[in-house]
Amino acid sequence: MFYSKKLKSLFLIGLATNIVAQTLPGDASLPSSSLEIQALIDKGDCAQCTYSVEDFLRPAEIDNVSISPDGLYMAYLAPVNNRMNVFVKGIKDKQARQITFATERDIRSYFWKDNQILFLQDKGGDENFHIFLAKRDGSGTKDLTPFERVRAEIISDTPTQKGEVLITLNKNNPTFFEPYRLDIETGNLQQVDTVKNQESAHWFADSEGRILIKIVQIGTDHYYYYRKTETNAYDFLFKTALLDSFEPLWIDKKQPNLLYASSNLNSNTATLIQYDLHKKAVHKVILEDPIFDIGSMGTALRTSELRGVVTHLSYQQEKRKTVFFDTQTKKHFDFIQTQLPLGSILRLASQSYDEKTWIVHAFSDQNPGSYYLYDATKKKLEKFAQVKSWLDASNLSQTESFWFESRDGLKIQAYITFPKGKEPKKLPLVLNPHGGPWARDIWAYNGQNQILASRGYAVLQVNYRGSTSFGRAMMEKSFKEWGKNMQNDLTDAVAYAIAKGWADEKRVAIYGGSYGGYATLAGVAFTPNLYACAIDYVGVSNLLTFMKTIPPYWQAFLAEIYLKVGNPETEKENLMATSPFYHADKIKTPLFVVQGANDPRVNIDESDQIVRALREKGVQVPYLVKYNEGHGFHNVENQIEFYKAMLGFLAIHIQ
Repeated sequence: MFYSKKLKSLFLIGLATNIVAQTLPGDASLPSSSLEIQALIDKGDCAQCTYSVEDFLRPAEIDNVSISPDGLYMAYLAPVNNRMNVFVKGIKDKQARQITFATERDIRSYFWKDNQILFLQDKGGDENFHIFLAKRDGSGTKDLTPFERVRAEIISDTPTQKGEVLITLNKNNPTFFEPYRLDIETGNLQQVDTVKNQESAHWFADSEGRILIKIVQIGTDHYYYYRKTETNAYDFLFKTALLDSFEPLWIDKKQPNLLYASSNLNSNTATLIQYDLHKKAVHKVILEDPIFDIGSMGTALRTSELRGVVTHLSYQQEKRKTVFFDTQTKKHFDFIQTQLPLGSILRLASQSYDEKTWIVHAFSDQNPGSYYLYDATKKKLEKFAQVKSWLDASNLSQTESFWFESRDGLKIQAYITFPKGKEPKKLPLVLNPHGGPWARDIWAYNGQNQILASRGYAVLQVNYRGSTSFGRAMMEKSFKEWGKNMQNDLTDAVAYAIAKGWADEKRVAIYGGSYGGYATLAGVAFTPNLYACAIDYVGVSNLLTFMKTIPPYWQAFLAEIYLKVGNPETEKENLMATSPFYHADKIKTPLFVVQGANDPRVNIDESDQIVRALREKGVQVPYLVKYNEGHGFHNVENQIEFYKAMLGFLAIHIQ
């Protein structure tokens, strides 16, 4: 749900598995019957469409491909009975070996360590991730952090340090994380630092796996500390305030006093700098952009550990942009780009330590992409796999970027996806506000957009104020604006689409997840005449109850949340005024509510209470709950059911 410079993983939609019926969360009497949901599914059926919902949602044939450090093996995710698992094969082998055997839910995140595989997995969408070791030969997996109700996170995979990774755990106190060295063979944990009460800390390590930078958060301030070696005491560097950003990215191997970082301390947008840790001053500004942050979501700084240099950086403008600092790398990229379909975005997915073997991923708005094996010595590019080979890009829809001006004069960037083969005129429109809210929409293949566009809907995505990567001034304009100017930006985007002639003003829907679910409910509560129907997906309905049910490890960030959203103790009336639940009497728009019962971020009561309030006044609200999901549906069978029901709901109201 939430995104901040220290909460990067928290806005992402979560995961899930089965729950015992006797302990079902929420009010089990509220969800709609299977017959009611099936009626929606039947209504949305499209026999003449080129692709079915299953075609779009079917698990990728192969995804997340990576090369082992020694360049001899390749790993990737592939489906087994609709669950993504890790496979490994020798570079020259034809057959791959399955090395994980997940059956309840996908494995979505893994990485190589010492030619073995580490992956993260939670239970039931609770987001208490454990770290598992999978043997390359498929001989079994081992839970390296087997602690109940404890969340593990990776600090560093320590690329040049054998046998261990740096992680954090909140096992001593559920509110705070502390760092450990984890021996991946024995599972032995060595705690390497502690945190004080009422503080939250984060750590940054160099390529050798040495923790040299510590960032302590107290309230909305961050205190940065540095030490030359792990045996030295920390030395204070500087303090940053709420709107300041300073994100360590890489410590120079040749000049270890120089830190590459993303920082907006002297500018509106975040820039790429070299910071001198000994002199406690900016050494050099390397790259800046007057409009977009360099270092926000979607930024990837790539380095050569072999040669000790920064090679390139990719960040999000309207499209992904890559800037090169290394001639050798740029020559390879330039060559590879000539071998790819026109318009493809090229991403270095993985690289062997000797830099002779690469895995590259090429994608576009119409293509989830293909993976290629590149021999840098021979300059030979070989297509390894297509993510979804059954989808023909020529049959899919394009996404266009545009800018518009809000009612208070703010320039806002947005995307619109038009249905393939239809004139962009008087179309039924689905406004899809992104989650976060401190996240952003990007230009890339989006299966959700393609599903909707394939059924004739235009899809509007808006990087409203508060979206990341548009500078500190844009972020500040979002403070205390939930349900107000943040919502006005969405309303103004719809008005712009109608004025341009793209959208039929009588056939506009709003659908969003997480914060986007809140925006959906706010849209039908505060602008009840604008939308013909709405779909709320794991959305907040009551800001007062929402803040009481956040995960314990968000407690350290409450001061930041209070400043950005509102303090329930001192601003109760304002939070009630912007909570859709307290305005349920104004909602007349047909509404479909969807929730994962095990959601740790947006408690199921957020959906229960808005459904109950509307039903009590006689409004029938279809309500789909999955008791084996968390913050968003991730099991493909649940996704298919949801999207089919959503298409049926849209067909009834705006087709």
